[in-house]
Amino acid sequence: MAIRFPNRQKMKDLRSIPLFVQVFFLSTVLRGSETVKISDLEMPSAARAGTDIKLKCRYELEGETLRSVKWYKGQHEFYRYFPREWKKPQKFFLPPGLTVDRDACDDCTVSLTRIHADMSGFYTCEVTTEEVFESVSQRKFLQVIEPPAVSPKISGVPQEISLNKRIKLSCSLPWMNVKPTLEFFINNWKVKERDEPKLNQLLESTLHNQRRTDLRTYTYIMSELESRRSPSTISFSMKIRREHVNKDNKVEFSCRASAANGTYEEETRVLVGVRRRDLIYVGSVGGVHLHQALQLLLLHLLILLV
Repeated sequence: MAIRFPNRQKMKDLRSIPLFVQVFFLSTVLRGSETVKISDLEMPSAARAGTDIKLKCRYELEGETLRSVKWYKGQHEFYRYFPREWKKPQKFFLPPGLTVDRDACDDCTVSLTRIHADMSGFYTCEVTTEEVFESVSQRKFLQVIEPPAVSPKISGVPQEISLNKRIKLSCSLPWMNVKPTLEFFINNWKVKERDEPKLNQLLESTLHNQRRTDLRTYTYIMSELESRRSPSTISFSMKIRREHVNKDNKVEFSCRASAANGTYEEETRVLVGVRRRDLIYVGSVGGVHLHQALQLLLLHLLILLV
């Protein structure tokens, strides 16, 4: 393949281009379109209100000279590191409500203090070099969790429990700025929502006179009520049986609230005793209730005496 060289007129045209433009063009072509790069933007995706957090921007200059590091919240620049001004390289342009620890900020770190819900948003780190004047940036979202001042509240708890009778408990949590997950536990076992289609199929396939022992111990009916800026509430209804009673003859109910992958977690526990007369008749011997076994034993003794 023949190589074609530019003619003299084109060479003249090239020489008329300013030298700094030619240098910039050649350095860009030879070095590539991106020399500097941000290797990691280290910051939490969620944090609790009232805490202090650090945002770290780790970058590689690839032999270039650093011109500036800028931080933005949304579109607003609030911090700039400019090493040319070696006496005072840090500059702050803080909007109302954004607080930082100025002494803890440097060429790659920004320290946010006493964070609150209004400080949620996208944070961007932008790194710029001198020679090529190249800029790269990276951003991440920060969600600030403002939990309620109280723990989850369990309501509907009876003074004592009657076995084989249905109870209905509710758990509520005041409004918070992110949606929490509420879960009920019985004796530290998570209560699972009843699978209605599977349950109906199971009942249909079970013989009428067959004991239905394969139903889940913690089968229950749950409802969830929630509207905008209202408390989060769940409730469940179920029959308490002997297998739910612990060794102290009590049943422990707990409601756990969590949000943002464990950034917020609170739990409330209540212990409820079982009615004593119910406990007398709930023991079993070979599948026959204890009081029935005692009656049979008494009848057998009477026969022997006669």
